[in-house]
Amino acid sequence: MTDGDVDALYSKYVKAKAMVGEQAAGPQTREKLLRTINQQAPKIMEQFKASGVDFSIVVKDNQVIIRAKPKP
Repeated sequence: MTDGDVDALYSKYVKAKAMVGEQAAGPQTREKLLRTINQQAPKIMEQFKASGVDFSIVVKDNQVIIRAKPKP
C-alpha cells in the first residue's frame, strides 16, 4: 500500500470510529493501523495465493472492523 492508500484508509477508520462514538486520532493510531496491515497482508497473500490485499473499513454491530479482501 502506498502512503496515500494508508492515509485514505486511516481517514475512513477515524470517521467510522466517530460514527460509533469512539475517539481514534493521532499518529500512534495511524502507526498501529499501518503495522496491522503490514503484518496481515503477507499472511493473507500466502494463505490465499493472492497477488495483493485490499483493505476496507466496515462498521458491524457497532464495532469498527478492518476487512481484508485478497486480490486474485
